[in-house]
Amino acid sequence: MFSPADYDAFLSSISTVSGQMARDRASLDRATFLARYGHLRPGTYDILSPRYDEAPELYFDWDQRLPPPPPASPFAMTLPQMREIVRLLECNELHPDPVGLFDFLQTGIELRELAKFSFTRNLSDILALIGEYGARLGFAKDDLAYCNITVFKDLYLEAVDPRDALQRSIDQGKACYQDSLRLSLPPVIVRPEDVWSFDGRKRPPITSPSSR
Repeated sequence: MFSPADYDAFLSSISTVSGQMARDRASLDRATFLARYGHLRPGTYDILSPRYDEAPELYFDWDQRLPPPPPASPFAMTLPQMREIVRLLECNELHPDPVGLFDFLQTGIELRELAKFSFTRNLSDILALIGEYGARLGFAKDDLAYCNITVFKDLYLEAVDPRDALQRSIDQGKACYQDSLRLSLPPVIVRPEDVWSFDGRKRPPITSPSSR
């Protein structure tokens, strides 16, 4: 029903955080750009991954002036495509409204990206605070990467020695990591039994969704 060009046109017509970030990178000065996007880091949950505002030179060439991204190609459904969507929706006992469907898809994608953007700001700030707190107690980020987030809840609720609690959590995390290094899992887990044993010489069979 849709060609790859139609697919690309629809996605490029959606206003996402990543698209706005590319436009802002071309138009904003360094300070304003980092104030808006500096909390982002390539490894969202990785305390060892520097934020954009912690190592801006690592991620961006500030001497290079980027051109603004080209305007997105307009997306519009043809009448035959709309009729086919209506037919498919009716076959699946859904409301036959192709325009409403694509409005829903567009809004869902845009708001999901915006929610992730807001969530990662809080998460990134938490990782930064953990790094600062751990440094005051003598722990490097390489060690803090092994601790469990629940230890900070325990420190807030219980009267325990913070350094001892962090050290125990780090030691437990390192032990679990060593255990995980001894495990080998198949590339694709098809059945629960595959976790316990599998033959790495042959690819496991892929079943269709209807047969699962």
